[in-house]
Amino acid sequence: MRHLIGGFLFCILAVKTFANAPTIHLPIYRRGGRFARHELANITALTRTISQVEERYSRTYTDVDRNRIVRRWHDGLIYRDRHMLDEAGLQGLWYTKLQVGEPRQTLEIDLDMLSPDFYTIMTTSGQGLKYDTFSSNTHEDFNDFPHAICRSSSDLFYFSDLISDMNSVRLAFPICQAPKCSRHTLAASGSILGLSPLGLGSLSRLESSSFIQQLLNQQKIQYNLFSLTILDSASGVLSFGGTIAAEVEETKIRQEIGLKYIDQPDSQAKEEEVNGALRFAIPPSSTHERHFKWTDVSNGAAAGWHMTLVTGVRVAGVKILKNQPVLLDINCPFILAPPVAAARLYESISGARRLVTLLDQPHEAWYEATRFWSFPCLSAIDISFEIAGWQYPVVSGERLREDDIHGPAGGRFSLGKVDVGTNSGTGYCVGLIVETAMGLRKEWQGSDMRDIWVLGEPFFRGLGIAFDLGDEKGKGSRIGLRTY
Repeated sequence: MRHLIGGFLFCILAVKTFANAPTIHLPIYRRGGRFARHELANITALTRTISQVEERYSRTYTDVDRNRIVRRWHDGLIYRDRHMLDEAGLQGLWYTKLQVGEPRQTLEIDLDMLSPDFYTIMTTSGQGLKYDTFSSNTHEDFNDFPHAICRSSSDLFYFSDLISDMNSVRLAFPICQAPKCSRHTLAASGSILGLSPLGLGSLSRLESSSFIQQLLNQQKIQYNLFSLTILDSASGVLSFGGTIAAEVEETKIRQEIGLKYIDQPDSQAKEEEVNGALRFAIPPSSTHERHFKWTDVSNGAAAGWHMTLVTGVRVAGVKILKNQPVLLDINCPFILAPPVAAARLYESISGARRLVTLLDQPHEAWYEATRFWSFPCLSAIDISFEIAGWQYPVVSGERLREDDIHGPAGGRFSLGKVDVGTNSGTGYCVGLIVETAMGLRKEWQGSDMRDIWVLGEPFFRGLGIAFDLGDEKGKGSRIGLRTY
């Protein structure tokens, strides 16, 4: 029944935003739809995507600040801070929609887990969704510059129409524009919502408050945390100040009990049973502290990103790896693993083997081993990660109907069937855990990404993941997990 949860959940969230607990729930979407589709795996396209994803992690280096390892941006010339201007509107990114200004404009706000900054990009290219300051009667400009190419501004943002005195919040929303002589004027307009930690080691480029800090300062949310939940391959929920744990449990309970009273939809006994089950599953006085299993942000990792330690990787219940440092990033469509760890994992899967690709040359055809591995499509893959003393399934568990219809052969662990060059597949599928070369080549020198896993979008599916950002200095930062 999991394929029904998404629709019911959005209905429940629609009437609970800003109600009871001060939590803001926003739907999120993957631009371009699902990543892996019901088609043969295109190794060329997959390799290109991996290179684009890995490049994002090469933009920082590690440094020492006050006896702590922190991350810094590589950009030395501030006017050439191209990474601020080239990020908006890209395919494959997760984004949310926010209403801003009066009359209201709907903006697509891209999520960024590698930076804490909240800003909008305005270019002259005519591409992307541009924030129109001239048509907004509530827009305010200020005569200061939080960055060399950004000026300060603010506007009203709307989150709910249910409670009139709380449906709008004025937020600082810096406007960044490329110099007129720069090629970045041809980039797409768009907006960025940074979700990385603040405090010591913060990767903020702007001298302005983050999105979540502004909500906290105006007492629109109570807790300095956010949570991400992917409901299916192309949609999910982003929550600020709380999580959707209670709403998910209510959705599941109402579906299960509702079937028992299918001939009595308005029965009083039905509501009493639902309320009793809810009180047991999510006690009214409980908070996110009890809803999740928490682990500290890894003290051994450089500050600035959401990193922690996986104490065990299990295949079919057998622990094959332990104490693996990981980075969580929803915008990575793979799970990236260090070469040694990836080889150890696939060697534990019966029938798995490194993928070898046929490369066509003018005078000869030759084979080259890739960073991909293949496995028998009909194999039942069971991989789980052990975090905070609990095991969380990565590719095991119930399959969604949508995955069977639109997803690749081989289930959730697959990127598609192996293509042998005859426009037909084999009995082998490409695995979504891919070897990463980060830390092994020159461009990653100093990045401290060697032996680091990246737990991307596939890890988020089926889990509720909460990020407690700690205090203003970033102390006490934690990551919480819960199986949905």
